[in-house]
Amino acid sequence: QSKWAAEQLVMDYARKAGFTAVWLRLPMIYGPARKGNLSRMIAAIDQGLFPPLPHVNNSRSMLHVGNFVHATILALQQARIEQPAYVVTDEKPYAISTIYDLLRTGLGKTVPKWRVPLRMLKLGAACGDIIQTVTGRSVPVSSLILEKLIGSAWYSTEAITRDLGYCPPYIFRDAVPEMIRFYRASLR
Repeated sequence: QSKWAAEQLVMDYARKAGFTAVWLRLPMIYGPARKGNLSRMIAAIDQGLFPPLPHVNNSRSMLHVGNFVHATILALQQARIEQPAYVVTDEKPYAISTIYDLLRTGLGKTVPKWRVPLRMLKLGAACGDIIQTVTGRSVPVSSLILEKLIGSAWYSTEAITRDLGYCPPYIFRDAVPEMIRFYRASLR
């Protein structure tokens, strides 16, 4: 709600001041970085602390930082914006098990032949919920964390593709080596 309210303030100011404003709505952004969910996932996989995820049929929209820059430049170059806000993502969503496998491979680890069963992860998350409630401390896995990991969050880029000609040049698979190099360099 706060993001939507901020959008409305910016759009209202733009109308009154006589200029065009456009809002780019973004999912999780990735690229070489020392913080964020993917950075923590890379470190946990590298240290053997991230279990082999089951194959789940989820769809996660993500956005490479280069695709964000590309979309921003396209928006700035437009003489006329068709709508006040656009969703910006990579071309296709990713399944969490695909992300996990690509990161393992990028780290030089083999893709596991076995996977932790989803039921076991859900049981572990339920135990995490109880521990969190009793102790008041955050835990590595809870139902909320597991849902964020295996749930779907997919968004369409149809409008920005149609109106601004957005065609994202980067995909996750191609970004993994750079992310791993950055991670390894940050360990020094």
